[in-house]
Amino acid sequence: MASFDLINYSLRPNKAIQRAIAFECATQAIQRCEIGPLVYVGLGSIWFGDFHSAHKHLNIKKLVSIEADEIGYKRAVFNRPFKCVDVREGLTTDVLPELSREALYSGQPWFSWLDYDYEANESVLEDLTQAPEIFPSSSLFFITVNSLPRKYGTPAQRVDRLKDLFGDVVPDDLGREDVKDTNFIYTLGGLIHSYIRSRSVSCGRPGKYVPICTLPYRDGAPMLTVGGVFAKPGMTAALREILADEEWPGFPDVQIATPPLTIKESVTLQAQLPRKRPLTRASLRRLGFDLADEQIASFEKFYRYYPHFAQITG
Repeated sequence: MASFDLINYSLRPNKAIQRAIAFECATQAIQRCEIGPLVYVGLGSIWFGDFHSAHKHLNIKKLVSIEADEIGYKRAVFNRPFKCVDVREGLTTDVLPELSREALYSGQPWFSWLDYDYEANESVLEDLTQAPEIFPSSSLFFITVNSLPRKYGTPAQRVDRLKDLFGDVVPDDLGREDVKDTNFIYTLGGLIHSYIRSRSVSCGRPGKYVPICTLPYRDGAPMLTVGGVFAKPGMTAALREILADEEWPGFPDVQIATPPLTIKESVTLQAQLPRKRPLTRASLRRLGFDLADEQIASFEKFYRYYPHFAQITG
């Protein structure tokens, strides 16, 4: 069953926060490096959440959504939010090379976000392998994968599974502690960045791949978004400079795991922020309600991006 039949992608606060941070990182990189005009290439499904952001906030006027599911393709065509969205039927491994050969899309950099709803597997690796070869210079490349550790085997199997996927970029000393619990998420993110960088070098791509975000978030299952720029020569220094800013949002030290909150709860919490001392369960109880420690820490970290949803009846 397709994921759009299971999940309403428009009603997920942690996904919304992750998308907002990812687009903030992309926007700063695009502006600082004067990248553009861009083509946006993604997996819009039938919701097109990221496509709204790409068109409205980045003013991207060429957008391509790839959909492999037959019914999903027809629904995506029906639901495309703007006339400038080109919905292509097929697998990313087939459609991406086709786009790279089309004059309409090959002559300008891409912002491509391949938002998979499954774990990093051989098909994902095929996209990671070919992206450095076919993406135009100055392109941004983001991917999202399921990072639930058991999707990659038992603790005893995970190191071998990662070596099967990423090959020589996996360190020889990678051990079980590196693939347990939260450690696994950051290990996976680092390996994806390393693999893309290695492929960029091996295919002789001019310039460097520069990571600009690693965003772990909880969306039912733990998920992971990583992104970077295929920087052309001379662009790397500007990217390094913005990444050195201590306020850079792309590499948070905690998982995006905010709780679903009522409007009253979120407004009450936001009224306490920002603050010098961290919020605690005791301070929340004094306000009249309670949350788990992880939820409090995550909300305090990401409250600026927290969305509000409301039901409209008529």
